[in-house]
Amino acid sequence: MSLHHILLDLVLLLTITTVSVILFKRVKLGSVVGLLMAGVVLGPSGLAITEDPEGLRHVTELGVVFLLFIIGLEMQPEKLWSLRRDVFGLGSLQLSVTAIAITFYTIFLGYTWNAALILGLGLAMSSTAFVMQLLEERNETSTEFGQTTFAILLLQDLAIVPVLALVPLLSNQPTQANNIPFWQQGANVFGGLLVVYLLGFYVVPFVLKIVVRQRNREAIAGIVGLTVIGSAWVMDTVGLSMSLGAFFIGMLLSGSHYRHYLEAEIEPFKNLLLSLFFISVGMSINLDAFLQESFQMVGHALALMLVKAIILFGLCLAFRFSRLTALRVATFLPQNGEFGFVLFSAAVATKLISDEAFSWLVMIIVISMVTTPILVRFGDTLTQRLSPTAMGEDHLQTSSKRRLRSRKAVLVIGYGRVGQVVCTILERMNIPYLALEKDLDQVAAGRKVGRSVYFGDVNNPRILSAVRVHRARAVVITVGESKITEKLVNLLQSSYPNLPLVVRTRNLEQREKMLAIGVSHVVPEVVESALMMGEKTLEIVGISELESSSLLSLLRKDEYAALHLSKH
Repeated sequence: MSLHHILLDLVLLLTITTVSVILFKRVKLGSVVGLLMAGVVLGPSGLAITEDPEGLRHVTELGVVFLLFIIGLEMQPEKLWSLRRDVFGLGSLQLSVTAIAITFYTIFLGYTWNAALILGLGLAMSSTAFVMQLLEERNETSTEFGQTTFAILLLQDLAIVPVLALVPLLSNQPTQANNIPFWQQGANVFGGLLVVYLLGFYVVPFVLKIVVRQRNREAIAGIVGLTVIGSAWVMDTVGLSMSLGAFFIGMLLSGSHYRHYLEAEIEPFKNLLLSLFFISVGMSINLDAFLQESFQMVGHALALMLVKAIILFGLCLAFRFSRLTALRVATFLPQNGEFGFVLFSAAVATKLISDEAFSWLVMIIVISMVTTPILVRFGDTLTQRLSPTAMGEDHLQTSSKRRLRSRKAVLVIGYGRVGQVVCTILERMNIPYLALEKDLDQVAAGRKVGRSVYFGDVNNPRILSAVRVHRARAVVITVGESKITEKLVNLLQSSYPNLPLVVRTRNLEQREKMLAIGVSHVVPEVVESALMMGEKTLEIVGISELESSSLLSLLRKDEYAALHLSKH
């Protein structure tokens, strides 16, 4: 293919994708549906810019891997342990009960029991990539139903390994996997988990410490990418899920002070590959086959989604979640997941199902994904219209839990002497905070005494996104370099205009610059130090505390005008 054709395909890809995402977000169906529809237009049924959409999908599955790595970074082991009831209790029951129901459904359609069991297990799983993207777009990852949804998805990711192992066992085709003793397969799995554990707990933090001290950003980016892809490769080699490997190493690194920096480095790759993944899924849609048998395909897809939604709703109620939470989980998780592409491909290879059945299953998965945003909107509307008397107690319970989970923290930028004092004040008042500092020694000192201090260079704007700056109660900028402060203030004001800022400056001249660009809370360090010295002097010579406080208040009025200071 010539360079001209490659450039033309890229122009088509970017144009159609951008227009599609804008349109579908405008009608509140979400960017994921826009990406799927762009894939339909660009795929074999449309403009056919690639002849191998399946190969593209295999490559872009790394987007799902990167997404799970970022989720792992936010899921510290103690937090995962707190979700054990939802993961291993609710998640296990959801998968097993739904799989049994769909197995009987597919047996009724004429499949053999072994093929029906694989179809039941595959269709019982939901789309981690799709659902987590929806939750992130709606800022609902940390809500009660968001955590419950994640717990179910995590169990499904853990179940991928044994389900894949069932395929050769249920088929009548001799495979290499059948000849490997069970103890050897177990040893391989244990070895893979051990390798990832050693990488995440010892090797990666040690290497990052060396490279960060050298301020070698290119090497840091390479190490982050190698960490994620390397762990995915190790898991894939021993027969485990790539996504599980990325999640595991992300969770191991979640306690590291590099956590937010790692997320900032990996975010652009995740966004690009995840978008391409959904486009490649859209390319898998065969429009001709869909138009010929659309009624049957849509009917089966909706029937399977209804079965899953009913089971999800009932199990959530059985686990004593509120009806609001149960309803929202049921409307977020009834779709079929991307793992179905992998599982059903393996089933075709072992002759468990036919090529024609595989095409049908791909269409059902895609239809369920496209339908999910509509179902989510329906769930939102239904939730809002439920009787206040019937749902009042549930709504109060859910709202209070959300408020506790979403308690906003103060972001402190710079953990030098000034930053340490600010963090001490916030601690004394029990106000949550997160501090960013680019000096590793300062970070280590802060974490040694149990403070929430993380490595992060604010010259990289992505670090602010990684720490969710838009959710902060306020941002306190304590860095002493005026150029960095000015650049940071301009960035924050342009991207987050309603975010309260408290800025440290050296003198009145710098303070006036900050006031001129709209910062309302600026503290001139030299002037405030002089005022404190003056206050102590007055105390020594016998002036009362009331008199000195009144004088200092007067001197601070009207931009310190009464001090008659030079601005240099």
